[in-house]
Amino acid sequence: MRVERPILVTGAAGFIGSHIVKKLIKLSADVHVVVREKNNLWRLNEIKNKIVLHEIDLREKRSVYSLIKKVKPSIVYHLAAYGVQLKDESPSLLFETNVNSTVFLLEAIGRYCSEPKVIIAGSCFEYGDVKGKINEKTSFNPANLYGVSKVAEEMASIIIAKKLDIPYIICRPFGVYGPFEASYRIIPHIFLSIINGKPVKVTEGKQVRDFTYIEDVADAFIKAGFSKISSQKINICSMIPIKLKTLINRAVEITKSKINIQWGAIPYRSEEMWSLVGDNSTAKKLIGWEPKTSFDEGLTKTWEWYKNNRLFF
Repeated sequence: MRVERPILVTGAAGFIGSHIVKKLIKLSADVHVVVREKNNLWRLNEIKNKIVLHEIDLREKRSVYSLIKKVKPSIVYHLAAYGVQLKDESPSLLFETNVNSTVFLLEAIGRYCSEPKVIIAGSCFEYGDVKGKINEKTSFNPANLYGVSKVAEEMASIIIAKKLDIPYIICRPFGVYGPFEASYRIIPHIFLSIINGKPVKVTEGKQVRDFTYIEDVADAFIKAGFSKISSQKINICSMIPIKLKTLINRAVEITKSKINIQWGAIPYRSEEMWSLVGDNSTAKKLIGWEPKTSFDEGLTKTWEWYKNNRLFF
């Protein structure tokens, strides 16, 4: 891959965004990243001297237009979002961040960029609770406001991108895990509980999920950005259903810990989704991507990382 023009990554301080940035750096790309002012950049510390940092609020139209006019990116990876942590569901912030900022971004790209491409991070939460494998034609049925906001973002993006003739791909990641994941997520929660000698408090673990290692997910976004296809929606997933109880038991086994697992200590959410398992056939066909990291390999790598980086948490 040859990279000649700037690449912009929004949400670059986040879990997926930071891994994409690191892969772009390895490709010798001219990487510009967007983060909120005073955002914690701990995921980017090791490469901060290799990126161009822009601290702006994407909800401010003037700031977005000024940024795009200045950078004129060839590829934009748009991962900035609010509400991934479901307890943060402020309806106004959800739609200002996940919809309005995306509209501003696309309008600015259409005005100032020559031959751009936009890769937008969708979400498996757009689908809601679905039995069986979910493909890109599965109807939307979000069970929470975050999912609703991502559906709205996607629908607005498609209409605006077509109107402004902007090539786009929407990537919908499923259960992403690995190094640098936020501590409130299930796998870090297990590993950090063990590291700190605390009981592992979980639900009864009946939910079924689809887990994909972060390096594989970042590869999918990179492939999408450098591909020649456009106007597509792509699931980024493993296609392997794993019950959370199985995940939790396996994670503990990998640590060789005798820690106490307190099943049912955490109640199910009122809007609990019992099954979220994707079909990655479209990703295989269109961008030649499928996950390379087995679940056990990914869990082991993640455990080793948390053991060696406990000071972050």
